[in-house]
Amino acid sequence: MKMFRCAPGWLALPFLLCSPVLALDLPAEVNGHSVNVIGMSDLPISQLLIDGAITVEAFDVAVPGPVIEVAGVPVILVEVHAGGNACEGPMPAIISLPEGAEPELYGPLDNCAPLAARIDADRITFAAIGSEDQPDLYVWTPQGGFTQP
Repeated sequence: MKMFRCAPGWLALPFLLCSPVLALDLPAEVNGHSVNVIGMSDLPISQLLIDGAITVEAFDVAVPGPVIEVAGVPVILVEVHAGGNACEGPMPAIISLPEGAEPELYGPLDNCAPLAARIDADRITFAAIGSEDQPDLYVWTPQGGFTQP
């Protein structure tokens, strides 16, 4: 699964036809931590593994983009699909991989609206797709995690 660039600064989670951004090749090593997504052979379930430990388990888990840096901290955007037809889009989560520290998982957000992510130097802002002014729904920073403005 890929992440798509739809407007300057905004990345839409899947299902939009815009220009693709390169996905992270998995398994990957980031700041001494292994990151991988595996599928279960006997169930339609995916698992996100950090250093071999199951961090997220859902119907579908994807890492659609590259490692990005926010406020000097490498982070990975993760898409989590619960399955079924209750949600229009994936629920975003963020893995923070600071150097010399343990990885930290933020989310997945309990939000079924299709979201776009704007990556800034010090934050990631998630907003609803399709609204004229794309109001901010959630802001993530390495210092404060997810907050609602």
